[in-house]
Amino acid sequence: MPEKIFVVEDEFLVVRDLKNQLISLGYEVVGSTPLAEEALALTKTLKPNLVLMDIRLQGTMDGITAAENIRKTCKLPVVYLTANADDATLKRALVTEPFGYILKPFEERELKTVIEMALYKHRSECRLQESERRFATTLNSIGDAVIATDEKGIITFLNPVACSLTEWPLSEALGKPLAEVFHIINHFTRQPVDNPATLVLRYGQKVGLANNTILVSHNGQEIPIDDCASPIHDDEGNCTGVVLVFRDVTEKKKAEEQIQKSEARFRQLANAAPVMMWLTNTEQQHIFFSKPWLDFTGRTIAQECQQGWCVGVRQEDQERLFTIYDNAFLQRKPFQMEYQHKRHDGIYRWLLLTGVPIFTSNNDFDGFIGSCIDVTEHKHLEEKVQQIQKMESIGQLASGVAHDFNNLLMVINGYSSLLIRNIPKKHTWHTAAKEILLAGERAAELTRQLLIFSSKQMIQMKPLQLNKVINNMEKMLRRLIPENIALQTSLAKNLHIIEAD
Repeated sequence: MPEKIFVVEDEFLVVRDLKNQLISLGYEVVGSTPLAEEALALTKTLKPNLVLMDIRLQGTMDGITAAENIRKTCKLPVVYLTANADDATLKRALVTEPFGYILKPFEERELKTVIEMALYKHRSECRLQESERRFATTLNSIGDAVIATDEKGIITFLNPVACSLTEWPLSEALGKPLAEVFHIINHFTRQPVDNPATLVLRYGQKVGLANNTILVSHNGQEIPIDDCASPIHDDEGNCTGVVLVFRDVTEKKKAEEQIQKSEARFRQLANAAPVMMWLTNTEQQHIFFSKPWLDFTGRTIAQECQQGWCVGVRQEDQERLFTIYDNAFLQRKPFQMEYQHKRHDGIYRWLLLTGVPIFTSNNDFDGFIGSCIDVTEHKHLEEKVQQIQKMESIGQLASGVAHDFNNLLMVINGYSSLLIRNIPKKHTWHTAAKEILLAGERAAELTRQLLIFSSKQMIQMKPLQLNKVINNMEKMLRRLIPENIALQTSLAKNLHIIEAD
């Protein structure tokens, strides 16, 4: 589609010749007028791509004024037509930023070149302006404050957020040094902070503000901020200015303070708790141990954090512990186990380890929290209970055996007594029968002791010599306990006889 040209010329022959040449060059002439006053209205109606404007026109308005109005209103490129002009007229024409000049009389080749250059320049300017508009719209829409300066640190741009935080109107801030508008101090020292633009221009690289930086607005309001400043480079790599991006971190500071207070309360509770507590991150690294844990291990928190705590795990328990531990992390599920951990004195103690996954309000996994309890004494009590239960079982077995054996002894002792009465004393069998009865009585006594041991014998009070009872019990116990167990007795002399079962 041909480019549309509008001609403003007050000489009829020039207009006719110009139209013919433009048409032969492939352009479409949408109209012409000899009056500058009509040029603006016709341009709005005909919507040409370019205007050829004679500088000297008849009437109250010349071509320069008309071109200036067209540029402001229609944003169209204007090329001046002139035969001659004085210096003052040319200076006026330059102010309107024309896209070219064509001297009368003009040649077709010159006409083509000037028009194409003007159209190309106009399209380039339009693209640049559109890019700048999009860029400005983007900067004006983001939530961060943005300030741009030239290579001397003079402000060339502020977005609305920057105007709001600094409390400087855009019209007043533009053209001022950055340090005058962007006044920052240290929160603790109250001393001014180095201007980031100055640092960027000096070193030619990105610069960030230190923590605890306060922006003092135009009206004296203090706002905690964080920011970064970066150099602006041209196509040749030269620094042509600085862009500063900063944000109000008041809410962030409040949230950080709340987190710090919450963490402090947690540490106080954990350190005061009667159990050992620990905390991990999402990477399975331990990041906290309570004071009871550090007292137990005798190590510092720096030594225990990450995977340092593993050195205290008894070697025989390591594979089992780490397998349970890893599976719990993968499945995000609670776990509990017992294992042995070295205490500060080098003694391994039984610990009950419990871990529970932590989830945020958004149900995101945030690590594990857990506790350890020293259950060594409990384990010893369990062993004692098991031993008691074992002895009770032995007693029950002994009771059953003793009852059955006692029934057999009654028969043996009864028949041996009959033999003694019926066999003459001088007969050798009489002596043998007495030995049988004596052995039966000793066996009956042993059975009675077994019944006492199993608490199944009826209580029969009678005078007893304790040393004799202990000696008899010792004989029985030596038959019952394993050979690898030593049995020692310590008997007092001259004990009184007591009455007992």
